[in-house]
Amino acid sequence: MRIFTSFFIITTLSLSLSLTGEETSIEKLAEKVKESIVVIASSDRQGEESGMGTGFVIREDGVIATNFHVIGQHRGFSVRMADGTELKPTSILARDEKRDIAIVKVDAKGLKPLPLGDSDSLNPGQSMFAIGNPLGLEFSVSKGVMAATRDVDGIDMIQLAMPIEPGSSGSPVMDMQGKVHGIIAIKSGAAMGFAVPINRLKPFLSKPNPIKLEHWLTIGAIDPEEWTVHMGGDWRQRAGMFIASGSGSGFGGRTLCISSRKPPEDKFACEVEVKLHDESGAAGLAFYFDGKDNHYGFYPTTGALRLTRFAGPDVFNWSILETVQNDAYRPGEWNRIRVDFNKGNMICSVNGTNVIEFKDTRLNAGTFGLVKFRNPTAEFRNFRFGDDIPQSAPSRRLVSKVQKLLEDKDLSKLPPLDSEFFQELLNTDPGTPEVLRLKAKSLQQQAAQIEKLANTVHEQLTIQAMLKSLNPPKGNEAQL
Repeated sequence: MRIFTSFFIITTLSLSLSLTGEETSIEKLAEKVKESIVVIASSDRQGEESGMGTGFVIREDGVIATNFHVIGQHRGFSVRMADGTELKPTSILARDEKRDIAIVKVDAKGLKPLPLGDSDSLNPGQSMFAIGNPLGLEFSVSKGVMAATRDVDGIDMIQLAMPIEPGSSGSPVMDMQGKVHGIIAIKSGAAMGFAVPINRLKPFLSKPNPIKLEHWLTIGAIDPEEWTVHMGGDWRQRAGMFIASGSGSGFGGRTLCISSRKPPEDKFACEVEVKLHDESGAAGLAFYFDGKDNHYGFYPTTGALRLTRFAGPDVFNWSILETVQNDAYRPGEWNRIRVDFNKGNMICSVNGTNVIEFKDTRLNAGTFGLVKFRNPTAEFRNFRFGDDIPQSAPSRRLVSKVQKLLEDKDLSKLPPLDSEFFQELLNTDPGTPEVLRLKAKSLQQQAAQIEKLANTVHEQLTIQAMLKSLNPPKGNEAQL
């Protein structure tokens, strides 16, 4: 049975309950345990956030309990605390897919764990409360009672009389002393659900079976012989394309994926096609990377193109060399960015248009690769670098398609933006502008040749006319 969890929100308990001593204690308990609750966001194969769940701290050195389906089978996920602190997952300590249990280790110390109760001691009608992230509304509190212990598909579960909605998978179910007795796991009806008894989790704490996160994330894993990831982040590789998601551990969410190939030094070119899933992010080329904190970067960010020298771990050591806006950049689409470097002279282009020219020799020669900042996902394809690489040419298929669209069209004036012809050009391919520019260049060359041909023909006609006037037909000679 596929398990889905949830949790209904009661944001203000006093709306339906009088302010008795019990409700006051719940308010105080909820405030106290909130710092032990985390938001867990899982990713799909493309690195996109695909779901949100809950977890809770069970050991101060960064051990967190949740449901197995929250983290997903061999999927990436992020962990965030109530104060916004991002916790980097390092390993899966234990998991039980059948019981829907997962214990995760994050890189943290000094966390405040929740005390674990004895789920076998629960009695029907006993008051319970929980904190979770229903419908994405984080750290919401709900109150109910323990209804019974039930067998669900051969697994013993705690039945809860508590409204449940999607979003709080992995939420801790606590008694009035704040001890955890279960983990919300199954939604069943409008005001009913089930939790995994906390006693089923305890054996995994004494006998963990840890798997490092890099081994857990086997689907689309980066080839370690070809690439090295620096400063965290989740990098996937699929069908020749790289997908970077999540925030890196570097300042500003910086994370790098560096090629293991031997790099050129004083003169080179490097390029890649990049697409940002959200223009608030930033991602592009990294070059002259020294294996630590130093490198150059050329990348789109918030709709602009930027060249930066990263000469340290944080913004105080970084220098934005130039930032430009240019219509050649297409937000939300694939964009080909390129750097041509010659002894410090850098020419940076996007989709074949030069946008930045700058000279800088502060950094030493180093390796090449990809860089991403902040949280939004970015995709990369067709990365290459070398001493001298030709500009990428559009495919024959695209050229043919655009030429067919241009047939029998009157281009003496620009077509209206809302015309069918213009919309067809927009929907063809991100490389269409480059094909049109190549077509325009070709027509310019043809026009120059035709102009030259016209001048040659005119010259020959003039010579013929002169010769004819000097040698008139007999009988038409001029009379002197």
